[in-house]
Amino acid sequence: MRFFFSHQSSFYRVPLILALVFCLTSASPALARHRHRPHHPPHRGTVVHHIHPAACALMIAGITYFVFSDIYYRRVPSGYMVVDAPPRDTLQAPVGQWAVVDIYALNVRSGPGLGHTILSYVCRGERLLIRGKAPAWYYVELPNGSYGWVMSKYTQMLAPLPEG
Repeated sequence: MRFFFSHQSSFYRVPLILALVFCLTSASPALARHRHRPHHPPHRGTVVHHIHPAACALMIAGITYFVFSDIYYRRVPSGYMVVDAPPRDTLQAPVGQWAVVDIYALNVRSGPGLGHTILSYVCRGERLLIRGKAPAWYYVELPNGSYGWVMSKYTQMLAPLPEG
């Protein structure tokens, strides 16, 4: 069967069968579901063996994250674990400002939390350069050039020096 198409009083043979078949199949709900299957991101805590090669590595507040398609991963021994995005206030840290230790001795830890290993300690009056922040913690550069985490409540921010 052939279809004819009229255009300005001329007849053109147009193989509309193919066009009709294409339109009918692309309008099919079953095919549309197959082609545009929604992607469900993995749940928090899921460990995957590999992440996409285009994933970006980010260091936020001293913690390395891998991000691809708005999904955050952290490296674990068996691969990469899906984690929550870092808190927004982490990105709004007083980076580059100085803090001074306000207690006799302040533990410097390997991560932001009491469960992390104590690396060293700093004494009252020592100045620390803030490099990042997590809730209740600062990621700091110590006077000897090493880095670690300290509880922010045991420090005082130094006022910036006036310019001029």
